[in-house]
Amino acid sequence: PLKDAGRGVTDRRSRHRLRNLLVVCEIALVMVLLSGAGLLLRSFLRLRGVDPGFQADRILTVNVALTPSKYPTPREKTAFFQQVVERVGTLPGVQAAGASTSLPLAGYSMAISGLTVEGKPEAERQVSFTIVSPNYFRTVAIPIVRGRALSDSDRNGSAAVAVVNESFVRAFFPGEDCLGKRIEQWKPKTGWITIVGVVRDIRPAPEEEPPAEMYFSYLQPDDAFIMGSNMYLAVRAAGNPKALVAAVRSQIASVDNSQPPFDITTLEERRTTHMAPRRVNMLLIGAFAGLALAIGLIGIYGVVSCSVRRRTHEIGIRMALGAGQGRILSMVLRNGMKLIAAGVAIGLLASAALTRLIASELWGISATDPGTFAAVVGLLSATGLAACLLPARGAARVDPTRALRDE
Repeated sequence: PLKDAGRGVTDRRSRHRLRNLLVVCEIALVMVLLSGAGLLLRSFLRLRGVDPGFQADRILTVNVALTPSKYPTPREKTAFFQQVVERVGTLPGVQAAGASTSLPLAGYSMAISGLTVEGKPEAERQVSFTIVSPNYFRTVAIPIVRGRALSDSDRNGSAAVAVVNESFVRAFFPGEDCLGKRIEQWKPKTGWITIVGVVRDIRPAPEEEPPAEMYFSYLQPDDAFIMGSNMYLAVRAAGNPKALVAAVRSQIASVDNSQPPFDITTLEERRTTHMAPRRVNMLLIGAFAGLALAIGLIGIYGVVSCSVRRRTHEIGIRMALGAGQGRILSMVLRNGMKLIAAGVAIGLLASAALTRLIASELWGISATDPGTFAAVVGLLSATGLAACLLPARGAARVDPTRALRDE
């Protein structure tokens, strides 16, 4: 009988240790998932807070791809888009309208290399360029930093001009005033272009740094001017931009009904779509972390409750010998928090290694960000303490007389 009793006590202790080990592993897993979710959340919020350099609200964007055989030359393409911009700009509810060969978040841009700055050696650096209507900057609310924007007077027959962004100035004119400086077009050489203005940097996407960029007017096309067959129409609305879709379609059809628009959406929707994969990853890992946290808290509660029931007689003796409720409460909480501390310690080590796997999904934050880890440790400790508190309070209210008699 004594041997059997000893075996029973040993078995119970083994099962208790196994339960403790499982809870520690659960807490470590929760720590890893919460750390990943926290990093993705902070990265997402930072991206959402990035200033793109323009105002995306209330802007409708429409893509029009002209048939090359019907509009073979840059001048013919410009004439089409010029009519469309003028007609759309007069619609009720339209504050401004402009056209551009590329838009932020549209996933398309053009680049050149081999620029020559007057008085300087040829630069091999690649530069983005965009062909726009003169009122494009006003439509998208891109601030003019110095000089002027492109105007309707910048046409064929007048001096070729360009507007550049701040990154272009830093790359080609560090510490200099670039206004009035001349640059030569890409090969083949076709003449000098004068810089007349500087605009604020525009991010192609929230996580991308702005490239050096030049803007040319579509009113100064020539055969050497690289201009594709499609342009984006940007329309700033006084109210809901989607309410203008039918009217904009009608104006495009009035110019040429054989050139239907497509890819009609708002600039804000483009931004939301661009951020969608990051949002999905964040929500998915967050959901798993929330589920794991719930399971971990249930496990902590179960283990502490089981420990209290197993030690009821011991608690009764302690209270009979003068231990107060506060001391019993502290004892039970301390035992529960030891499990949490062990799980958090293991989870921190695992998180430091495993969160590196999502480093490519993060922006503006390290995969081992101390602030995120500290917040997760605090959350896990607070919720774990809450899970231990209920059985601990039950232990503190044990009647010592009844506990000793029941044993």
